[in-house]
Amino acid sequence: MPDMAIQTDESGAALTSENDPPREVALTVAANDRLLKALIALLAMRDPGILKELPTVFALAAREDGVIGEATEATWERIGTEIRSIRTFLKSESPEEHFDA
Repeated sequence: MPDMAIQTDESGAALTSENDPPREVALTVAANDRLLKALIALLAMRDPGILKELPTVFALAAREDGVIGEATEATWERIGTEIRSIRTFLKSESPEEHFDA
């Protein structure tokens, strides 16, 4: 028969698939990713030039030794991919449908 004891963390909270710290971190990262994309898309819907201005913001931050400008090449590639995906999303027939929450 399998061990049915509930494992707990230091505070005594049960560790389950729903409150396991690595899972919580993954859920938070996924939620923040979607929220930020939605916010950028919303701003771009109101000001289509904003996506063109993002690389300038990163370039200025890098010159000023700002944290926002520091990233690995892989991170910059990912940022480019994400911006392209937002542009594609905004070109869809009715992006407003995706904001129904």
